[in-house]
Amino acid sequence: MDFFEQLGISETTVRGIDLEMTPDLAYRTFTCSGFHEEQCATKQRVLYCSIDAWETEPKLLLMEQGVKFAKVLARIKAPAPLVRACVANPETSSMLRRTHAIDQPLKQWLQTHLIEQEDSSCLELPAENTAVESCPLGLPLLGTYSFTGRRCLLPSESQCFDEAQLDAEIQTWNFFECQRRPQGGFANFLVDNGDDLTVTDEHTGLVWQRGGLELASLRTIKLAVAQLCRQGFAGWHDWRLPSLHEAMSLMQSDTNAQGLYLHPCFSEAQPFIFTAARCHPGGYWLVDYRQGRIFRGAGSSPGAFARLCKTVI
Repeated sequence: MDFFEQLGISETTVRGIDLEMTPDLAYRTFTCSGFHEEQCATKQRVLYCSIDAWETEPKLLLMEQGVKFAKVLARIKAPAPLVRACVANPETSSMLRRTHAIDQPLKQWLQTHLIEQEDSSCLELPAENTAVESCPLGLPLLGTYSFTGRRCLLPSESQCFDEAQLDAEIQTWNFFECQRRPQGGFANFLVDNGDDLTVTDEHTGLVWQRGGLELASLRTIKLAVAQLCRQGFAGWHDWRLPSLHEAMSLMQSDTNAQGLYLHPCFSEAQPFIFTAARCHPGGYWLVDYRQGRIFRGAGSSPGAFARLCKTVI
């Protein structure tokens, strides 16, 4: 087994570590480029190094990056003083929270040990190498990177749909749905609000709870929403259930490490949620991120979970 096979990288990953790739450049190349259909279709991925400084002792990581895909392949056991000095270097700072690019001394060390010698003994492979999309630590902080695409204003009002109307809406907005539109896909531009409670999708102008409300009837959910608004959850008083369109905008075409068709910055504890949309002739439309589909549900117990949103534009 060769060096790259040991890492468990995909067949479409370029065989070679790009020491000039930075976390910011990777984000701009693969996440922002994901708004273009031709870029979304590509499966090519690259390898690069970055430093995770969330813990007391920063970690040098080998990353595999692609469109809407990021994977920590290994921790690189570089000399700790080199890693700490890199974090202290202001030129390595990233727009991503507590993440750093590598500086020249680290590049030289990596060139010698990891690229020229292919010394796998300096790699600490995770026990279970699981592919995940960028988690909250991999989202840019609100205000540090400007969204330059066209804003997408989704219908936010409560509506009633029958099956045919539902299919038409999914087609119109190109939402991914496992059964109704498996070729679909809606692009998000998520940013970290820095409060550990919410993220903003700058593509749609919506703020979302990262967590949500526990399984309950719709009546109980609405009471909980009113209470959160009174309390000013995360500093806002106008939280609401998402419309069908808004809830479907979070549906991703691939599953994350938790098996949800959802960005992993969101809690896995709310796998299916109420929307504000009613079914014709009766019931409510629920969005199921575990199954990647929409289904009919009753408003009574056991009900569903909820993830609230608010409009910021």
